[in-house]
Amino acid sequence: MAQEDSITHLDFTNLLASGALLREVSGEGSEQPPRVLLLWGPFRPSSEDKKQEISVSCPLFYESDHLQFLVPSKHQWIGASDLARICLRYIEDFSEPPPAFAWQEPVRDEYESAFARIQNLIQQGQIDKAVPVVFARAQAKVTAVVKARWILELLQAPLSLHVHGIWNQDEGLLGVTPEILFDFRGRELTTMALAGTLAKEDGSANDLLRSSKDQQEHRYVVEDLRNELSRLGHVRVGPTEIKELPSLWHLHTKITAQLRDEPDVADLINRLHPTAALGVFPRQFGWRWMAELPGQQGRGSFGAPFTVRMGSDRVRSLVAIRNLQWQGENILLGSGGGVVKDSRIEPEWIELQRKRQSVLRLFGMAK
Repeated sequence: MAQEDSITHLDFTNLLASGALLREVSGEGSEQPPRVLLLWGPFRPSSEDKKQEISVSCPLFYESDHLQFLVPSKHQWIGASDLARICLRYIEDFSEPPPAFAWQEPVRDEYESAFARIQNLIQQGQIDKAVPVVFARAQAKVTAVVKARWILELLQAPLSLHVHGIWNQDEGLLGVTPEILFDFRGRELTTMALAGTLAKEDGSANDLLRSSKDQQEHRYVVEDLRNELSRLGHVRVGPTEIKELPSLWHLHTKITAQLRDEPDVADLINRLHPTAALGVFPRQFGWRWMAELPGQQGRGSFGAPFTVRMGSDRVRSLVAIRNLQWQGENILLGSGGGVVKDSRIEPEWIELQRKRQSVLRLFGMAK
């Protein structure tokens, strides 16, 4: 494992200027401490004939069919605790205070308009579910020290959450998603259905398990993934369980597939993104029309497939939710929630607020 002193102050400064990261644990149930893959910019486009290269891709949500993998100038694995110490030391070298964020909350009228359009399509029998998103917005400069603070905070998140990010001097994304689009090693693929949410302050795990609305929403995601993966191999669907996060409960179903052929990453992403957890069910209706819903301006990569190739036969693709995005001094904090026939405006609006608050807590910006 990489040692802390193998990353110099200059190395870390360069990483904060242009870089990417992904935290993972060394194997299911492993007692080894977590590691982080660090990728330094500047990045160059990956060649199709060099798929074994370590590389990263994070397209815009609505442009996932224009996939471009980027190869770092260098990469390194490091212990998560070592990286946290480096972040802390870097922050202490500066007197820069934490920025004050004044969040402009999403416009409820816009959400109600999007909700009504989706419900109209459901009543017409054209779809069963769609997932509108809303954004809180803030103005602040995301300096190198701010990035170091955010990384330090996110490294404290439970290991069930995937710390990820990519950035340069002008824009970027950092997050801690609970959801993977897929993870494969060879022909063994793992994914999940993660849909149906309840904030801990609003009820218990049993309340979520008893919610017919959330159970239905979750089943659409399971069915969507099963349908797509069954075209590629043998699919096994696990039991639906509760996934516990610091302030939220989620319904969670593990899904695995033994693929007949070696998977193509771009094909997998085009087949699976977005699942019914972020898109539309059934997907045959199409999903890009959601870009026309009110309040979607500048959605960027919220919900996009953040994908890292970690060698010739290992790829992890995350669903980029629970994150902050920035471009210049414009910062976005998104949240989304599935709308089905039994959905009602007020509980959905509260759920969206709870999700954003959970993100702010993970970034150390709320109690």
